[in-house]
Amino acid sequence: MIIILVGAPGSGKGTVAERIQNKYEFPIVSSGEILRNEMKQETAIGKQVLSYVSSGKLVPDRIITALIKQKISKHQHKCSVVLDGYPRNLNQSLALEDITQTK
Repeated sequence: MIIILVGAPGSGKGTVAERIQNKYEFPIVSSGEILRNEMKQETAIGKQVLSYVSSGKLVPDRIITALIKQKISKHQHKCSVVLDGYPRNLNQSLALEDITQTK
């Protein structure tokens, strides 16, 4: 099962994700947290992300999808996952469908 939390920044997605995690022990995959960690660790992808964020642009679907795929694969042993902030558009939704079908 994949639970997708959708809402504007600051709408409480993270709070709800934590409640679900606490009750059901589902891992949380937060796109914002992933992007912040990449930038903080100054990875190659993190540097790309920083350039988009610094210029006020959205991180391209291909980058965020690759990061989400990597994170979800770490939780393959789990039956369920909570997605916080992903997918945000139709392309990401279709990519998520591909990711979960190949999982």
